[in-house]
Amino acid sequence: MTTEERLADLKRKLRARQGQSAYRDNVVAIQNEIARLEAFLKDQSGVTIVEYGMIAALIAVELVVVLEGVGFSLQGVFDAVGNSI
Repeated sequence: MTTEERLADLKRKLRARQGQSAYRDNVVAIQNEIARLEAFLKDQSGVTIVEYGMIAALIAVELVVVLEGVGFSLQGVFDAVGNSI
């Protein structure tokens, strides 16, 4: 069951039980659960973390490619210096 389905189910139960004194505690619990689920669905902080992770991975890949190229250039310099000595 998805979060949206759970939220719809809770709202349906809440409508069915409101006004019935026997379910007063249950109604409060359902209202609290609905509030938590709505807050969870509105929360976008995890999206930002994923975006930063993707940016960091991209930078790491670029560093590997660039440093690999620089490494070959330096190898040529050191070979030339070694051969001249």
